Amino acid sequence: MIRVLIARGYRLSLVGCTGQALKPLLEKFKEDQEIVAGRLAKFLRNRVSAGLSRGGAPADLIEAVLSVAGDTGWHDPVDAAARLHALEKLAADSDTFEALTTTFKRVTNIIRQSGGVSGAGFSRDLISEQAEIDLADECDETATFMKSVMNAHDGKPRDKDNSLEADHAKCIEKVAGLRPAVDRYFEDILVMDENEELKNNRLNQLGKVGSLFAPVADFSKIQGRPKDSS
Repeated sequence: MIRVLIARGYRLSLVGCTGQALKPLLEKFKEDQEIVAGRLAKFLRNRVSAGLSRGGAPADLIEAVLSVAGDTGWHDPVDAAARLHALEKLAADSDTFEALTTTFKRVTNIIRQSGGVSGAGFSRDLISEQAEIDLADECDETATFMKSVMNAHDGKPRDKDNSLEADHAKCIEKVAGLRPAVDRYFEDILVMDENEELKNNRLNQLGKVGSLFAPVADFSKIQGRPKDSS
């Protein structure tokens, strides 16, 4: 079923479909609905992962795309496959990809250690350093670009021409372009400032960065790529 969905580009939520299918059957189970649904979700996630692995994709990249948004990245197999293929293209250049994942892992770790800031509390009124301003400008530009590209897929029941993969690739490339600005930010800005207001605003700014790549892949799941011995 999952192979058919991906091959034909049919977009749907596996959790939503199976939830509907379970309703008339729940009385037949000894366990309650939450336990049954949880077991089924685990099974389906494993099947999506196995289906994606048939194409030879590295296990860590598969896990990275499935784990996004609170481990819901597998719900739409077509979208998961599109993000995986786009990520594989980026990973083809191991040196560039290694630097990118190192930077974004750092962002992800800081966000998690700070309780999962989303960036919603970020205020431009509290930034004055050039590295902060540059990163804010690039984040806004990237967010606008990604929204304009991905809006074309909202509500579409089928990806007939593999345009979803192409557009995810555009967005991933755009997000990857943030790396120099993020690196400068870490070089020039003390995130954990003694001033509580500045510290929280800087954490929220990193939260905005994280919100751009978080729907694509969980970079903390990506392992280091082997160096080319040649």
